[in-house]
Amino acid sequence: MKLKKIVILFVTAAFILSCQHSEKEITEASETAIHAVGEWNVSAYLGDSQISKPFTLVILNDISSKADSIILKDVSKDFWDFQVKAAVDKTKDVFETKISHCKVSEYNIGIKIHNGKIIDSDSIYLEMQFEDDVTPFGNTYQLKGHRINQ
Repeated sequence: MKLKKIVILFVTAAFILSCQHSEKEITEASETAIHAVGEWNVSAYLGDSQISKPFTLVILNDISSKADSIILKDVSKDFWDFQVKAAVDKTKDVFETKISHCKVSEYNIGIKIHNGKIIDSDSIYLEMQFEDDVTPFGNTYQLKGHRINQ
C-alpha cells in the first residue's frame, strides 16, 4: 500500500512539474516576439527609391515551433505575396532568416530576411531577398514602416 501511495505521489508531482514547464515555454514564446507581433504599415524600398505603395505586414508568433520564431505575412499582396518564418534573437533584439520557404507560393520560393528590428516599439525595419526575383536573391529590398495598432 505504501508503494502505491509513493507511486501516485511521484506521478502527481511529475505531472504538476511538466504543466509548469509547459506554461513557462508558452510564456517565453509569447514574450519572445512580443515587440514585433502586430500589424505594420510598411513600404518597400530598393536603395533610396520607394517601389511600393504602403501595405499591411502582419507579424504573428509561431506557436508551432519550439524555437523562437515569428511569421511575417504580406496580407495585401501588393508588394510580394509572401508568408515566411524568421528566427528571433532576443539577445540582439532582431529577427532574421538565412533562408526560409514561402508558405503561400506554389513554387516554395526561398526568402531571406536580414536586419529585422523594431525601433522604439512603433517602427519596423527589415531587409528581404527573394529567390524568384529576376536575379535570384539579387536585390535587397528594405521594408520600413510603423505599427498600425498598439
